[in-house]
Amino acid sequence: MRRPPYASVALLGLAVLAVALLVACGADRGKASEPRPRDVPTPTAAGDGGADSVVVFYATDRERFEPSLRWYLARFAWPAGVLALGLLVVARVRRVLAAPFRWRATVLRWMVVATGAVLAAKGAYECVRMAQRTARVEVLYGDERFQAVGDGLPLRLGACRVSIPPTHVVGAVEQPSMWTGDWFEDPARHMVVFGAKERDEARWFDDLRAVVAGSTKEDAFVFVHGYNVTFEEAVLRTAQIAYDLKFEGAAVTYSWPSQGGYAQYPIDEANVRWSTPHLERFLAALRDRSGAKRVHLVAHSMGNRALTEALQRLRGKGATDAKPVFSEVVLAAPDLDADTFREDIAPAILGAAERTTLYASTHDKALLVSRGLHGAPRAGEAGEGIVVVPGLDTIDVSSVSGSHSYIGDNGRVLDDLGALLKDRLATPRRKGLVERAARGLRFWVLEALGAK
Repeated sequence: MRRPPYASVALLGLAVLAVALLVACGADRGKASEPRPRDVPTPTAAGDGGADSVVVFYATDRERFEPSLRWYLARFAWPAGVLALGLLVVARVRRVLAAPFRWRATVLRWMVVATGAVLAAKGAYECVRMAQRTARVEVLYGDERFQAVGDGLPLRLGACRVSIPPTHVVGAVEQPSMWTGDWFEDPARHMVVFGAKERDEARWFDDLRAVVAGSTKEDAFVFVHGYNVTFEEAVLRTAQIAYDLKFEGAAVTYSWPSQGGYAQYPIDEANVRWSTPHLERFLAALRDRSGAKRVHLVAHSMGNRALTEALQRLRGKGATDAKPVFSEVVLAAPDLDADTFREDIAPAILGAAERTTLYASTHDKALLVSRGLHGAPRAGEAGEGIVVVPGLDTIDVSSVSGSHSYIGDNGRVLDDLGALLKDRLATPRRKGLVERAARGLRFWVLEALGAK
């Protein structure tokens, strides 16, 4: 009997991928060159024609992560298991099929081989990316919680530099792609994180104050990411927003231990709540020690849970009674219960900032899924139930965006965000905002420029 070729093909494919991985990890091109190596980050003028990078300060309660050999091997355990189990099942099915129908088993067999090959390629791609990260940064952060000891902030503080490619497009975070074969990071084509050097608390605030003092408006903004975001993705998005806004002050990312996976939504819900007291203490310290005349807070999706609760805690402790401490608070696509937000959260946080803005959309599929999971509308949804509260600027971006990450990836929303954070324009004075009313209260619709 002729030996079935599919097992040999599968083994050969895995062997080729393994060899390619070893070659890739050891290749010189696997180490992207930093555009401007500096020990102490100093900001370039974000958005300036000569700038090629952005400094991002970070605060995180993620634990450090060091990939081991077991981690690399685990990238191939899943595809190998799928391949082996699938081929066994197909072999069993083929035995029970009548001869005229055995061609179906052949089709299934090759489908299994193709699936295994794709999963193996994904594993190899993840290994190549991880090898590059370990070559260009001093420290990595994973998805485990950091258990701090001592009296200082319960966070790891540091700064890194993010390269911006000459071909950067507004709203884009240019990255390598497994599907195009563009596996290797190149600062000429991609946004790349360099450095990620930790600082002790005193040094971190010294560096932050230096950046703030060197900016025209002496301001800073903090970005709190949402669900399914890794540490590196949070830093990249913060850098992209700062660059696209031409923001001259300090750009700060607060990264809580999101798992960075779609299936880990319940874990992310638990972790964002666990992280809230840490964010509260960080914002209080930033208020007192940053030296900034204005501090803006921007939260996205599930990150709004941590930010709104932290602001409520600060208000409850009397930290913002005298006058608003923060300049702008931006709640983008908030994954919060809409009724709870109207009745409890909004009244408790509106006095914490000079102005609070909520961006919402009817085309946000992620929030539609969250609505199904929780059985109630989300605060980031627009339409008939759009959240309108006295003292809150609600902006419906449905006509210009269909994504969940519009606060960073949509040019029109970024234009409005820039007018809000940088120019501090009131809603009636910002381009493309049209006044509407719901339940006797006004909100605003962001329209495409040139729309009638």
